[in-house]
Formats: sequence, C-alpha cells, structure tokens
Amino acid sequence: MYQRTQLGKKVEINVLQDYRKIYDSLLKGELNEDRLPNGKIFRDKLPNSEVLSIGDGIKTVHRPPTTETAIKVALTALIEYMNNDDTPSIYKALVTHFFFENTHPFLDGNGRRGVIFCRHILLTNLIALLAFLWLLQFIIMFSNTIRYLRMPIVRKIELI
Repeated sequence: MYQRTQLGKKVEINVLQDYRKIYDSLLKGELNEDRLPNGKIFRDKLPNSEVLSIGDGIKTVHRPPTTETAIKVALTALIEYMNNDDTPSIYKALVTHFFFENTHPFLDGNGRRGVIFCRHILLTNLIALLAFLWLLQFIIMFSNTIRYLRMPIVRKIELI
C-alpha cells in the first residue's frame, strides 16, 4: 500500500477482506503468532479474558467493539464513508484515521495502519503537503521507529 501511494496509485477498500489484505501485506513477518488476528478477518476475542479499553487507567473513555461481528459492522460503515465522494478529503482522512483506530480491529498494528490510511487518502487526493506534514509529525513523535514498533501494547486488563 505504501509503495502504491508513493506511485500515486489509489488503493481501494470495497469489502472487509481488503482491510485484511492490506494488514497482511504491511505486517508480514513483523508480528508474533499470538498477535495475529484470531478471527476470520479481524480479532475476535482478546486472549486471557482481557478487555480492551481506552482511557487513563482510572477512567475508561471508550471500549472498542468486542467481537469480530461488531468490528465487521463498524468497518462496513467506514467503507461506505470512505467511498463517499461527497465528503471533503481532509475530513475523510481524519475521520477514517480516528474511526479505524477506535474500532481497533486487530490485536496489533492498528495505530500504524490508521496513520497509513490517513496518509493514503490525503496523497491520493492531491493534498501532498498536508500528508507530508502529517507524516513528519508521526516521524518526530516516534523518531526511534524500531523502538516504537517493538513497544508492547499497553492495555488495561479487567477480568469479566
């Protein structure tokens, strides 16, 4: 996907399996077996009865969908939104980035995929300067890319 974007070629997401194809191509050989999706396309259940939540450790502000079925519903709606030409590209890029990461469809790599989706939308719609600035911000924030890629996922674990 990254190379296609660099060449100015549009990568389309029309069905749920397209997310998985992109995920597999970008993370091939990068993840341990236990971090690969455990559903048919996306993650289904978290290991060890963990519950994924977004917050500061004290207060939970968001809980992503908990099953692959719920993830499929959310990402189907995102596909419709992404392919709607009535929405300005800048809004589409930001909403797609936010929505994808908050749906958290995979066990690992969601943030990296969200950044790439955002950049791809911007680049394929000729907003190269903004995409460059977005990427530059990402590089500055995570200047040590290797360290970032190997950072463990921090999750609040709650037993159900």
